[in-house]
Amino acid sequence: MLVAVYVFVAVASGLPLVALLDTFRACDVDHAFLNDEESLMALAEEHDFPTLSPEEQRAYLEGEEFLKLHPPDPAHARGKAFTRDDELVIKDCGINAFEFEQEHDILAPRFVVEDRTEINFTNNARLYSTATAVLRFPLPIKNRLPDTVYFEVKVFEYAEDVPNAHFAIGLVTKPYPSQFRLPGYNNFSMAYESTGNLKINKPFPTPLQQHRGTESQYNALVLPPLKQLDVVGFGYVVSSGTYFITRNGKKLMDVMKGCHLDLYPAVGCFSTNGRFQVNFGQMGFVWIEANVRKYGFFSASDRRFAGQRGLASLPEYGNSILLNDKLLDKGDELPPEYPEEELDFFGRKIRVGTSAQFHGKKLNEDSEFEVKD
Repeated sequence: MLVAVYVFVAVASGLPLVALLDTFRACDVDHAFLNDEESLMALAEEHDFPTLSPEEQRAYLEGEEFLKLHPPDPAHARGKAFTRDDELVIKDCGINAFEFEQEHDILAPRFVVEDRTEINFTNNARLYSTATAVLRFPLPIKNRLPDTVYFEVKVFEYAEDVPNAHFAIGLVTKPYPSQFRLPGYNNFSMAYESTGNLKINKPFPTPLQQHRGTESQYNALVLPPLKQLDVVGFGYVVSSGTYFITRNGKKLMDVMKGCHLDLYPAVGCFSTNGRFQVNFGQMGFVWIEANVRKYGFFSASDRRFAGQRGLASLPEYGNSILLNDKLLDKGDELPPEYPEEELDFFGRKIRVGTSAQFHGKKLNEDSEFEVKD
């Protein structure tokens, strides 16, 4: 009865349960991964929604209300989320353009982004406190049909001994209720949770439900649980819309296929602090195949399709761009060897060279005739 009341309240308040299916086009994402009224009611019954704490119930309802007020833009698919200004920034800055956005509450931030890709959760240890850091740009897939885009997140610090400490690593659409929801809990998002659960638009089980020890019936354990110093990788095959996950250099599984939405890498924490380092290709990956096949955020090819200008080739600021440069190759021959003497117009011998050479030579000559005491 309470579950029926909950669903009635959600529908009466105008939350986007059925309408959300029309927001995402079938060609961009399989609707089987989205939630409608029936699936949400089944989830609520399965996970005992009435027994959740008021804070957990409120977080769920506020998340659905957020989607109603700020629905994802259905046009943001297949790289169309990038504006012309975004492309110019990426062309100028290359891999350094990809940085995580800072916490909205600048007076009491729960996390701080340092050096663009290092996320430090320092004020998020309170019970029920939830915060998610989201990348400024989505995966750079525009005009990169033959490529695979890949990134890794290393768990540098994590309070494993703290009860209910929980984090999630994944991808989300924008806008997303990142101030109070983890990735994987709202449409459209996916996440690898620290407990080993794989979340794709599933608000249940909640983090607290997953931390009931061995008695918890809500841990599917699809993936290995995460711990400090683990490295989680997410890859995206652009041509097929396939997402896959790696852990500590080994590919675990394909998450889903046929998804062409523009998704943003995200890292969130629940009731815990932690430190995470994200690698978009600015350094070597733990998964060796990503290094060999160049799966980073810059393109492995230099192709342009239909004359379009876009993100087909991000600038490379490494040594590779300096190879075979004719001007720089001459650097080893500089400065040239000048003759010390040559004939002038009248046939007289004159000394040639730089003023520095003459100055050094003059000092040497003077030192030879210096009178010593």
